[in-house]
Amino acid sequence: MTTTTSTDALDRATGALLGVHAGDSLGATTEFASPNPDPDTWVRDIVGGGAFNWAPGDPTDDTDLTAAVVRAYTDLIADGTDQTLDAVLDACARHFLSWYRSGPKDIGGTTSGSLARLRRTNDPRGSGNAAPDAQANGSLMRCIPTAVYRKDDPDRLAEETLAISAITHASTVATQSCLLYNRVVAALINGTDVRTAITDAAAELDGTEVGRVATSRLDASVDDPMPWRRGGWVLTALDIALWAALQVDRTTEDLLVDIINQGGDADTNGAIAGGLLGARDGVSGLPDRWVATLRLADEFRQAATAFVAG
Repeated sequence: MTTTTSTDALDRATGALLGVHAGDSLGATTEFASPNPDPDTWVRDIVGGGAFNWAPGDPTDDTDLTAAVVRAYTDLIADGTDQTLDAVLDACARHFLSWYRSGPKDIGGTTSGSLARLRRTNDPRGSGNAAPDAQANGSLMRCIPTAVYRKDDPDRLAEETLAISAITHASTVATQSCLLYNRVVAALINGTDVRTAITDAAAELDGTEVGRVATSRLDASVDDPMPWRRGGWVLTALDIALWAALQVDRTTEDLLVDIINQGGDADTNGAIAGGLLGARDGVSGLPDRWVATLRLADEFRQAATAFVAG
């Protein structure tokens, strides 16, 4: 355990939000590509393009849905609304549907199906896919604002993390992946070292599949290769992020470049790992040239300031 100041906490909170955006926008170029075995030709800058012809610094669905949760919280803060769980869910649902109705060009299958159901029913408590095998990574990629805003309120963090995930991804594995991730992020923002943060989160989820992934990663050698596999399985994305965070002798830049050049679900793997690394190293650990391209950088900086201020 280490101590932290309010300045440190703000740096890490800002890093968490901007880390998602940076990893997402960096990985947008290589999404769906095959792994690139030649580091000399790796993508190292946020240049856009990719399968959806993004402009440099564009948010894909990962950052857009993270922004939806950010905006839900900032609305509640600005309105002075009583922040009940129902109010939080309704605000998230409103911003999710606003994005969905805009016709995004990149949207996951589980998210699309759940938001179509939400549009029909207007019930964020019953819209998510709860099938046990519905284990996509689409809620893990957007869950970090709750960790930033509720970093000092562990009960609210857990309640809101699980319920916001379940708006679209309601399986136990999906919701618990978000909970473990957000526990780690909150602990990092508050100054806990990476290994302790993951150990504590894994202990809370002892006996679960998600807890076992975290424990196995803690027990593995830091020299083990990245646990990459093609596809959008939430436990793969979580394991990659934990693997990256435990590489304490490597920079955020080095790790995210490594991750996104494996291709596949590069934007989402980059976003999820980027959030964890941003919470570990702070916004000061993100290359200035990356941050300068990010379309939502100013909004995320302002949100981090408001969230840390409470």
